[in-house]
Amino acid sequence: MSDINPIAEGAKSVSSGLKSAREAGKELTKTIETSQRDAVDVALEKDFERRRQARDKEDKESLLIYKAIQEYERLNGILKLEEKAEADFVNKYGKKEWTKVVELKTLVDKEEKEFKREFDKDLNKVRRVQFWCLFAAAWVTYWLWVNKMI
Repeated sequence: MSDINPIAEGAKSVSSGLKSAREAGKELTKTIETSQRDAVDVALEKDFERRRQARDKEDKESLLIYKAIQEYERLNGILKLEEKAEADFVNKYGKKEWTKVVELKTLVDKEEKEFKREFDKDLNKVRRVQFWCLFAAAWVTYWLWVNKMI
């Protein structure tokens, strides 16, 4: 009977080993399935993002087309108004006077450009002064901090 006991113990040991192997296999299968689902989720998310970016790009391009059309229409309207103003002025005062208006327009345009250039110079000077004031304030604050005055 003592010979049967080691066989029974061996059978029990093999049986429990097979059960634990089967449980480990089930857990491994679950882990693999979860990993595969995660991989599919990541791929779907990347696909969704790629499609969204493509739609955004198409939307932006179509918006740019509409903006270009609007700008064309705006400029075309301005040109038509200028042509109408020229025709009305020429009918009222003559072609010779229109050339004077064009010369005045050129002169006014030059003056506006000069005013803008001077404004930009003044703005740069003010920015430079602001920078140096900020630098001086930072330096004084640092000096006070180092000397433990603040």
